[in-house]
Amino acid sequence: MENDGQATIWDPALGTSAASFKEVDPPPIPLDDPQNRPGSAIPRPAPLFCAGQVQLADGRVLIAGGNLEAGSPGFGLKILFLFDPTTDSWVREPDMIRNRWYPTLTRMPSGRVAILGGQDEAGKSVASFELYPNESTGVAGLDAGAPTSGIATNEPNVAARDNGMYPHTMVLPSGRLASSSWGAGPMSLFESSTGRWVTRNNQQLAINGSYPTAFPRPGDQNGTTELIQAGGNVMVPGFFPGFFEPALSKSVFAIKPEAEKTWRQQPALNVARRNATAVLLPDGTAVAVGGGGVDLRFSGTPPTNLPQKQIELWNPATGEWTLGPAQKIPRGYHSIAILLADGRVLSAGDDYTASLLDDNRSDNFDSLFELYSPPYLFRGSRPQIEAAPAAAGYGETMEIRASGDRPITRATLVAPGSVTHAVDMNQRLLELPITKTGTELYTVGGPTTSAAAPPGDYMLFVLNDLGVPSIASWVRIRPDFPGQGTPTLTRLPDEPLPSPPAPPTDPPAPPAPAPVDRAAVEAQLRGFFKDSTADALAGMRRIARLCPVPKRAARTAKARARAAKRLEDCRARAMRAQSRAAAP
Repeated sequence: MENDGQATIWDPALGTSAASFKEVDPPPIPLDDPQNRPGSAIPRPAPLFCAGQVQLADGRVLIAGGNLEAGSPGFGLKILFLFDPTTDSWVREPDMIRNRWYPTLTRMPSGRVAILGGQDEAGKSVASFELYPNESTGVAGLDAGAPTSGIATNEPNVAARDNGMYPHTMVLPSGRLASSSWGAGPMSLFESSTGRWVTRNNQQLAINGSYPTAFPRPGDQNGTTELIQAGGNVMVPGFFPGFFEPALSKSVFAIKPEAEKTWRQQPALNVARRNATAVLLPDGTAVAVGGGGVDLRFSGTPPTNLPQKQIELWNPATGEWTLGPAQKIPRGYHSIAILLADGRVLSAGDDYTASLLDDNRSDNFDSLFELYSPPYLFRGSRPQIEAAPAAAGYGETMEIRASGDRPITRATLVAPGSVTHAVDMNQRLLELPITKTGTELYTVGGPTTSAAAPPGDYMLFVLNDLGVPSIASWVRIRPDFPGQGTPTLTRLPDEPLPSPPAPPTDPPAPPAPAPVDRAAVEAQLRGFFKDSTADALAGMRRIARLCPVPKRAARTAKARARAAKRLEDCRARAMRAQSRAAAP
């Protein structure tokens, strides 16, 4: 958390004792102080708070951006780090073109990484698009001796587009990258071959406001074309655009990004959730973990019976959600959930701390994690993969040896997760064809194209007829294999002409804001503030950057009176600022 520059490796095979954890902190880096005074740069812990990360095609991990100073949200950084898990070593790469805080990193069919979204050093949205490594280094043989450095760069033919903060992204079988984020408009598709964004007339991904969770529907070896989005907020349009709405949502939608108006409402969640994380499981089901919203940090209410502590399981055949066991610890903002190679789910992190509940307690919720065992681990013994190839190419088959007490009937390929803020930047699951060819011998068909499964490491599971998965065998889908499949880009109907090249400077200034009905805004503010002083203060601090936020809800009449006075002052300043912005 914060900007402590800490990193830890956990080996699940060693259990949960202290011996299973290894500190691998990145090196300190020189940064100017927050006022950017000349000559102020001093070594500091790497400020990776709210950065983006993804595993590269060669197995290393790329980390981009971060926060310049804890407590100063929106101050993005240009930094790029590479972490090599084979040597536990860090390398700082040349900086990005733009500073980014809350960026998304997504592995592309070429093996390169798309870096998009986030806020810059001034807290403004970054509308540029960057790829790592740059074109001059190439991607051929990326996992076999490619240069260790390669500056991320704006591609010269990529038009600017605001992708918001931590946009949800998804590589489609066509090779396009779908992107959408709360507050950033409708879903758009990026075409790397033409360097343009195509906006489809479908619903914005964050239909319900801020921080829904989303995951691609499991596909076959050709990939998947549909995204499932769940939870978020009940949208309150106007002054508070999709972040601090008081009501959470149970709504679930299925969205096909390349089609017009083809989003469909699905069976709802049982519990309204924001900041939940959905994790695809080896059998093609999914689990929604946590949620509850940013505002819970400021409520001062002990999180004892929060309904979001109870997980939910998604059935891909029916779309229905079923309640499962409750976690011991609430998991909301700044929490993660991720699939392990043994089929369990790791849940960790949150913004709750013991100090919110009892000043005399010394334990800290942030340092505790939980492990969830899905139902398939209670159906009997597991099949075992005895042997499997370490690498495979597109359109090729994998010969494996597997055993078990029951017939092995399925094989799935699951991408390693890259999770933060209800966003998994790399999630996908492919159902692969499997054929028994002899005693304990099987042939498994691999992904057909690099768009179905961008090159890199994947977990290969086999499952028996009861849906019990094996422990995964890691396989690298390599971009340099002969016969690599490449997607054929089919022009979408009624698309606009290709966008002109992006200017080399910042994107043009946004249009002047539309006139604001100040009376309506005042009425909306009154309705928003009447429920919780602490929540209102938190919302105004984030939205208007004006209000102090107490560490806990006011407990005395005098403190409540001071908070109410600060609230009134803050509301008045916000109204004046809104009026000035709306003035012609």
